[in-house]
Amino acid sequence: MWKVISAAQLDQYMREGRPMYLIDMRNPEDYERGHRNGAVNLPGDSWMGYRELFPTDRPLVFYCYHGGNSMRAARQLSRMGYQAFSVYEG
Repeated sequence: MWKVISAAQLDQYMREGRPMYLIDMRNPEDYERGHRNGAVNLPGDSWMGYRELFPTDRPLVFYCYHGGNSMRAARQLSRMGYQAFSVYEG
């Protein structure tokens, strides 16, 4: 299953301490300038090389610049059996 959530929903989930694996898909320079606490940086399609290392016991939460890359990643991984969310700035 994959789902689109807003940035505000993600903030709420983080305040609640919900378990998740947070993936920042932006380029390394933007990641270094600032990212959400606990996020790992896997820019663009580089996540594909790490998918076997993703946890299966909690949702994968992807975010990027405008939502296109994160939506594609969440959709693809959900087809592989992962629970995945894509974040949009809404």
